Amino acid sequence: MNADPRSLHILCFSADQELRAAFLELPERIYAGDAGHSPATRQRESILLVPAHPFFQSGTETYFFAFRGEEVVARCAAIQNPALPIREPGLGLIGFFECTRDLEAASAVLQEACIHLKSHGFQRVRAPVNRDTWHRYRVLCGGFDHPPVPMEPYNKPWYAESLQTAGFTESARYRTSETSDISGCARRYAPYFKRCLRNGFTFRNLDMSRFEAEILDLHRITLEIFAENHAYTPIGAAEFLQLYLPLRDQIDPNFVVSAFDPEGRRCGYTFAFPTPDGILHIKTVGVLPAVQGRGLSLALLAPIYERALSRGCTAVRHCLMKTDNSSTKFDPAATTIRQYALYEKELCESHHS
Repeated sequence: MNADPRSLHILCFSADQELRAAFLELPERIYAGDAGHSPATRQRESILLVPAHPFFQSGTETYFFAFRGEEVVARCAAIQNPALPIREPGLGLIGFFECTRDLEAASAVLQEACIHLKSHGFQRVRAPVNRDTWHRYRVLCGGFDHPPVPMEPYNKPWYAESLQTAGFTESARYRTSETSDISGCARRYAPYFKRCLRNGFTFRNLDMSRFEAEILDLHRITLEIFAENHAYTPIGAAEFLQLYLPLRDQIDPNFVVSAFDPEGRRCGYTFAFPTPDGILHIKTVGVLPAVQGRGLSLALLAPIYERALSRGCTAVRHCLMKTDNSSTKFDPAATTIRQYALYEKELCESHHS
């Protein structure tokens, strides 16, 4: 894997526009002809790297290339995100990680990013995280033989090994599961829905006529719902809007259902979307801490499954669930089709082993 005799060297940069263009080009070369790679990835990344992006109002990034001779073979970014929660002091991030099948080069570029973060006072690094959990993070580490899952991370099979070679250890694992028993799930969730109605909760679809206001209100409660989630980082309203406004024409409001408490306050929601192949993807189910323990998460799933049945969907996927999270109990009989991992590294005195 590392028999290439060409010399290996690392380049560090920050504001060079020409090098940023080369940074965006590397994945296109790595994934050429790979059906799992989304062609829109470069466009999404180019938006993130524009100097006017809201992230740069407080955060900073330094970029690294690994070269074999004159060829770029790996890249990453050392990220300082001051929005990380207080409970995670001294944590730096490495994101935008991509590499050819060259473990030595991948490890070297990751090591240099770690050295950079340590020089700025960080004691620990999490990877891969493109700034926060609102953007791409985690590596695909199982289920490569399964067709791509929309809106989920994708990478080559050697990425996890590359991180491990650089001294990172797995800190969290996630899975995407699939069930074809839609009617059975709908029957199981229906009593929770009815009970919540009796207790004064109401449910309604996303109001597309007030789309921006709805998204801002979802942002408001999302910050509280997921505040204690592993690796979670809050983002501002402007960046949240930047993520979701482009999706307006793709969102089906029948599969974005919110719950409201007896006083009419939004207190939870689920976000899902069907794909043309007849599969419903459930991306988010969350309720505010104040109303947890009342079956509201399961109640939110009831209309989603009923609508999946009426649309003729053949399967439902619960996407990117942390394996030790209670959400994995939504459908215990579901089959795991993909696995993902997040990695961390303590920044000790020596980075080279």
